[in-house]
Formats: sequence, C-alpha cells, structure tokens
Amino acid sequence: MADAPHDVLIIGAGICGLLAATSLQNAGRTVQLVDKGRGVGGRMGTRRFAGGRADHGAQLIYGQHQALQPLLQGWQEAGLIYGTSGRWFPNFSDVAKINLPMFFGTNGMNSVPKALAASLHVQTGTRITAVSHTNTCWTATAESGQPFTGRTLLLTMPVPQALALLADSQIELTSPIQTTLEAIQYAKCMTGIFHVEGKTTLPSSGVMARPNHTFHSVQGIFSSVTARHGAGQRRLQRGALVSGQSRDAGCLKRRNGDAPRGKRPSS
Repeated sequence: MADAPHDVLIIGAGICGLLAATSLQNAGRTVQLVDKGRGVGGRMGTRRFAGGRADHGAQLIYGQHQALQPLLQGWQEAGLIYGTSGRWFPNFSDVAKINLPMFFGTNGMNSVPKALAASLHVQTGTRITAVSHTNTCWTATAESGQPFTGRTLLLTMPVPQALALLADSQIELTSPIQTTLEAIQYAKCMTGIFHVEGKTTLPSSGVMARPNHTFHSVQGIFSSVTARHGAGQRRLQRGALVSGQSRDAGCLKRRNGDAPRGKRPSS
C-alpha cells in the first residue's frame, strides 16, 4: 500500500528548501525534502579534510535584512554562527564603505543547514528525473524509480534545473512565468580546493589587492579571500582556494603558504 502523500513535497535541500520546510512544518504541515547531493545545504557547502575545512560555497551571511534577525539570533544562541561587523574590505574604493554585520559558520557554513535538516524528513543522494500531477497530488520519480508524493510541489533548485525537470516531464508553465524564469541567468564559476603549507605573503587582514591582474581584485578576511571579476568569483578559505571566471580564463596564482590566521570565535 502506498504511503499517504505529504502536504508538501520539496525538491532541493539547500538553505531555501530547508527554511521553507521548517516554516511549513512549524505551521503544522507534513513535508518531504529530496536532494540529489550527498548532503544538505546546497551552496552553503563545507568540505572537511584532515587538519581543516573549506567553505567552498557561501562563506558568510550578511545580516542587514530585518527578516533574517530572528533566524540569526537563534543560530547564534545555538552556537552555529558567530558575528562581526566593520570594514571587511578596507583597501578597495568600490567597497570601502561597506560596514555591515556579517556572520560565519562556527564549524563551517554547512553547520546551519545540517542543524535545520535534523528535524526534517530529508532524503539525499536522490536525483528526481520526472514529476507528474493528478487531481489530488504531485508525484516525483527518482532515477531509481522510487516515487515521492505531495499535495503541493515546491522546486527550490536553481531555476535552469527546475525548468529542465519540468520540460522533461512535459509540464507547461504559463507564458509569462516561463519567460520570466528563462530570463534568469546564473554566473559560471570554477571551484578548486588546495591545501597550502608554509608562510604566505597575505597580510594579517586577509586582504590583498591585485589591480593589474585579470581579476579586478581579491577581497577577504582571515579565513576566506574572494576575488570577483564580473560574473566570476574566487575564494581562498583556510587551506582552500576557490577560483572563478577571469578575462582570459586563467587562474589567479599565489605562493604556497598557510591561509592567514585570524581571530577565532570565543568558545
């Protein structure tokens, strides 16, 4: 006998899907999340290895939006994040005036989505290849053939993936919605993680400027350096280098050396 459908079926267990599921569950709805990744979190990804870890996705949360305040306070009280404020980019004219509260993962950015997922019904490592709808519910079918059902379907993966899934499933959207979604563009990005040893020329602030390089600049703090050029991004985490798009598709090179040591959150 098939299981009764959940109230809401969510495909995508990144921070968007997890927060949506948490809100729905708190409102008394039954929710099932499905994600193709090995774990939850999506862009809030942390890679752990012997001797360290690397936040290879989002490296911080800006805390200027009022809607985020209750969430940030709760995550701080739970010890998942710690905050700081001040000029993060003191050497760059285009961002020198930034003075926003910023929050970092105490044990990696992925600690937040992991904590959210702990009280939710989540199945990872499951790629959905088709969705279909009847008068009463939606059915999402995995590569393995496993079905998941929900009276309401919520897609929280990147828009191109959602559109591809709907197209493969022969689900048509209204023309205005289809046109709006197709107009959304995502920047391409390359990611590399490197372990570095020895000293580094990176200053203690964690910020270095390379104005003559094909990347416009390198920006960061003690545990992450970000270089942005147009649509590309580049991040240097403690023991990790993440590079993005440049004018000549080259990589920003740096000498071997430890990522800078900075102020750690108090225990």
